[in-house]
Amino acid sequence: MYKEHEEKHPKNWYGETKYIGEKNILASGCKFTIIRISMPPLTSEDREKFVKLLHTKLENARIQIRQIRGDKMRDIKKSFEEKEISEDEKFGFEKALQEITDKFITSIDEIGASKEKEVRG
Repeated sequence: MYKEHEEKHPKNWYGETKYIGEKNILASGCKFTIIRISMPPLTSEDREKFVKLLHTKLENARIQIRQIRGDKMRDIKKSFEEKEISEDEKFGFEKALQEITDKFITSIDEIGASKEKEVRG
């Protein structure tokens, strides 16, 4: 095991090529680096864990959208109560807001279904 400031002495071909790559990256002066690694294929158990995580993230996204809708519905109601908008405008705004919400929820569901299919292979 090497420390950052120590001279490197790779012991095999893999270590040597890794060291050359590290030197080239550091010498390039790039602020950003893309590193690619090999990973073993996912097991069915791993895939199910990822699907479960995906479902959790999707539900959190739906909750956030519904919270935003709730906040905006309260704003609409407040504007109506303060006579800033008419009753017709209130219903129109609420309907438009619900349509936008439905559109985003549908989009989340479609993306989620696509990603689940991709993860399950």
